[in-house]
Amino acid sequence: MSDEMQNVETILPFGNTLKPLVASSKVLTPSDLKNTLAQKGIFVSSYNKDETLPLLLTSLLSPKEFEELKEKQKNKEAIPKRKSKNYVYTTDNNLIKIVPKLNEIEMADLKKWELENYEILDINKFNRYENNNNQLHMSYKIRRTDLTKDWFDQVSIHEASLDICLNKDENSLMISSEHSAEETRELNALLIKKVASVLKEESFIEDEKGIGIKFGDFTNSSRINFLLNFVDDSLDIGDTFTFDEITNIEISLDSEVEEKLPRDFKWMEDRVSNMKFEGKALHETDILKDNTYHPSLVISLLKINYKFKTRSNSGECIVEIEFPTKRGQPLPEPQSEFVFKFINIKCKDKINSKSAKQMLYRTFDIFKEECYKKTIKQFEDIE
Repeated sequence: MSDEMQNVETILPFGNTLKPLVASSKVLTPSDLKNTLAQKGIFVSSYNKDETLPLLLTSLLSPKEFEELKEKQKNKEAIPKRKSKNYVYTTDNNLIKIVPKLNEIEMADLKKWELENYEILDINKFNRYENNNNQLHMSYKIRRTDLTKDWFDQVSIHEASLDICLNKDENSLMISSEHSAEETRELNALLIKKVASVLKEESFIEDEKGIGIKFGDFTNSSRINFLLNFVDDSLDIGDTFTFDEITNIEISLDSEVEEKLPRDFKWMEDRVSNMKFEGKALHETDILKDNTYHPSLVISLLKINYKFKTRSNSGECIVEIEFPTKRGQPLPEPQSEFVFKFINIKCKDKINSKSAKQMLYRTFDIFKEECYKKTIKQFEDIE
């Protein structure tokens, strides 16, 4: 493709040049395409792409309509994932005292850039969050150039952030990171390593390695117990989330455990490696409620519906919690770290939806810690 075709700023696509965006995309829904047609005054009763696509490809999109489709795709692809590590806090100082040292960190020095396809933009250095001396926040963006993408999406912007939160009552410091691309995930890991090094050098934490929640830290039973603790919204000390239902589960059979597979699963042995369930109120099914199944099952992902209420907003949301599995592998690796993301947030107050989203990520992070603590206590009591 010519250089001119790669310059999306000067091209308004139609026909086959528009097809990669509206047909090949895995994130634009039939509803998105139908709504775009409706904006042009073309109304169809079906959501079937066989009917909507030909109409859209033979229409000439306005610049605004094209930008809206691109933004919908980018917004859905760039859902941030969040994970965290905990450290033992070893000083009486407020966290704000370390900000000058942290802001001496130069992100450009974190790695060699000769072979990278992205650059860092808009670095907002560490500062207090909501005027709290023991909560710090920083953020940045990257501009990525990827010539393997469709021509209209070769240049993309991805956001990332770090939160550092101190719980003085428990002498516990948590560093949480959000990433929306593989590049920001890698860069966050390097940044956290440097931040932890500075904190250790200044005697703010005991050890710079930190403790995360990893797949290999659990037995099959305790892992399922941990994931199902998210059903218990009483563990949300912020009283933000109200549990509704589990709608998606990813389950694998563990044929290597000493316990024999339950009779119900015998037919799947050596035949089925992974199962995905979608439906309503899956938390009420025997496969989750009956713990005699749990030693033989590996659950790596749940999607959970909640209602939420913050100081400035309320609504509904879907949270995906998981231990990520590498492509081509049946199970997550032992070092796979627990992550979560909000795949859908519906706010009653649209104006304050961005601030509500930020609040939900931070609040769910604390909820996650309480679920983990309960799991540890439950299995310590059993032992």
